[in-house]
Amino acid sequence: MVDESRDPTRSRSSGYDAPAAPKDQSKPDFFQKAPRKPPAESKYAAPGSANAYAGGTENTAGGKTKQLPSFTQALTSLKLEQIAELPKQVCVREGLMIGMVGGFVGYGVRLVAGGSIWAAAKAANWAAGSFVVISLGAYENCRRRRLQAKRNMEMVREASEQRRGERQREKERLILEEARIKREDEEVRQKQKRWYNFW
Repeated sequence: MVDESRDPTRSRSSGYDAPAAPKDQSKPDFFQKAPRKPPAESKYAAPGSANAYAGGTENTAGGKTKQLPSFTQALTSLKLEQIAELPKQVCVREGLMIGMVGGFVGYGVRLVAGGSIWAAAKAANWAAGSFVVISLGAYENCRRRRLQAKRNMEMVREASEQRRGERQREKERLILEEARIKREDEEVRQKQKRWYNFW
């Protein structure tokens, strides 16, 4: 129950609220509350996502996040020895040779089909594109052929081992058959042998 005697604005007899007394503007009101900021504007307001906190996307399990190298770092990490060794790789030389021929053909076709002043620039673009596409295609074709040849060699090796095993089993079977025939002959000879001897 509310104690009505403490509220000076409420009348005891009528039951309605009396208008508030005008405040003295010369005196500061120390008891007046400051208006509250909306939660979104407050510096203590929680963000919408946990990743919005500082370091929210970092690995907090103790490891460090892996930084991807930039393009310039990747270029500077290449050594001339690695680039010089590239054509010595298995199918790279064949792919590059076929790609060069394809690039020249693409350049010539585009240059002849061009007909404007800018035909040479467009033809150069076509040459570069043809070189890349045909080189990759030739490289993949070479790899596929090598894998197929490797599979064929494996199949031939397995077949030869299987034939060798069959020959070995056949040889063992013949040896066992000869031993059995000798044993049977010996048994027949023993049965035909007389139990008495003439002097």
